[in-house]
Amino acid sequence: MSNRNEFSAGLGAKVCGAVADAGGTPEELNGFSENVTLVKQLLAVIRGTAKIVVTEVAKILQLAKAKTSVPALKTLFVVKDHFIVDVSDKAEVKISYIGDNFKQQFIKQTVAPRGELNLSSWKLSKNSLDKPILDELGDKQETDIGAVYDLMKLQPKGEKGVLLTNGYANIFYCRDAAGVLRAVDVRWDGDGWGVDSCLVGDPRGWNEGYQVFSCNSVA
Repeated sequence: MSNRNEFSAGLGAKVCGAVADAGGTPEELNGFSENVTLVKQLLAVIRGTAKIVVTEVAKILQLAKAKTSVPALKTLFVVKDHFIVDVSDKAEVKISYIGDNFKQQFIKQTVAPRGELNLSSWKLSKNSLDKPILDELGDKQETDIGAVYDLMKLQPKGEKGVLLTNGYANIFYCRDAAGVLRAVDVRWDGDGWGVDSCLVGDPRGWNEGYQVFSCNSVA
């Protein structure tokens, strides 16, 4: 009996020491020891019989349209020749606003010829920063500014189409003239498209209901 008492005392001291090292208090240890359910759960973990339940993390992006194609660029796409503020009826695409960031980062860019792009669009199911969005998109996160313009050209006067026209942002991740990945924000403001860009990681983030585009493949 004395050996058993010595064993229990020694084990108790070890448990108390471990709880203290983990930041626990004597009151918490005492509460645990009086909770039979928790003791059984701990024994199950020790014996390797506990059931591990994996909870799936909710997705930020919900598929809006599985495929949208934009044509191949057969010649250099010169950004300054297309992104021009003009809301007249003669404009190829009505653009009412171009932000200073976009002017600094993209207006001097040219996009090299490439094949047709297959894009998908995604609705944000909750407010989010760029990083979680990019993590979900993985290797399909990047498009180019030529593709952005081609989608705008399909809805030059704010007609219904793939791009949202309710004032919400259409978000594209594109490399700027210096090769830096930027978030390009395109939204219809009533009489034309507004276009701007920001550094990936902007703390303001994006709102639920906004739309994000990914690139599935280059034909």
